[in-house]
Amino acid sequence: SALTEVQYSDHIWGQIWAKEVYSAQVVFSALADAKIRDTLGVEKYARTAGAVVKEALEIADANGIDVQAFDFFDPANYRVKTPDDTKKLLANIDHAIWLLKKDQDTKPQHNFKKKGSGIWWDIVYRKRPSETRAFAGKLIDYGKKAGADTRLNEKMTQMIYEIEDGTRQLGFHNFDELEAYAASIGKTLP
Repeated sequence: SALTEVQYSDHIWGQIWAKEVYSAQVVFSALADAKIRDTLGVEKYARTAGAVVKEALEIADANGIDVQAFDFFDPANYRVKTPDDTKKLLANIDHAIWLLKKDQDTKPQHNFKKKGSGIWWDIVYRKRPSETRAFAGKLIDYGKKAGADTRLNEKMTQMIYEIEDGTRQLGFHNFDELEAYAASIGKTLP
């Protein structure tokens, strides 16, 4: 039977915003033509992705949203304040990558292996604008309306727009540039 379990929630906005906040990390992973584990699986890149998500959480906070945990995304892990918090976050990201790889390895019925996100797929294979404007663009709009700092997410989405427009190449240099920008505005993780 193809029944799906339905869950009741008193926190639907918190769940919707969780997907929005988490999508910041998904957008980040699409800055290079590489497997997710080769982007988020590299500590310095995972740290920058964590900073992007942390800012996205601050945008949710500024809008009075209690972001809910789901699957392998727990917003508490991204509320980094200490080096130990950063270690915990990096371990969580590594575990999520392991789950993704494990899921791929246990599906012998087909040869397809997910390499990147839908955003990455749109850019690399479909050669069309991705849903970045719908996710990260909206998040930034909400942040600006609430007076939240959105600079890191703005920089990242601008980079994606430039990739989509053909004025920027996909590559790991984008992660390095975003990391340097995060440092210049004081948004790196401890």
